[in-house]
Amino acid sequence: MSYLVRKITPILGAVVILGTGTRIAFFMLMARLSRDTTFVPRTAGMVVPADALFTATVVIAQPITGLLLTRGAGFPLWEG
Repeated sequence: MSYLVRKITPILGAVVILGTGTRIAFFMLMARLSRDTTFVPRTAGMVVPADALFTATVVIAQPITGLLLTRGAGFPLWEG
């Protein structure tokens, strides 16, 4: 894996976490503000699994890609 790919992958993971969280919060806020009692649970039923899928994937990948980046750059992992 090239160093450039190792640098970009953690950044993309952070963007996915930020983007997903922002979208989920927006959709839930809009559903809540609609005051439609059937729309809120339907929205939650769609956004909660999507949020779990995207967030869990990135939460698992983020430390791994960070470790690969650190090792690829030649930094010792346990030194300050």
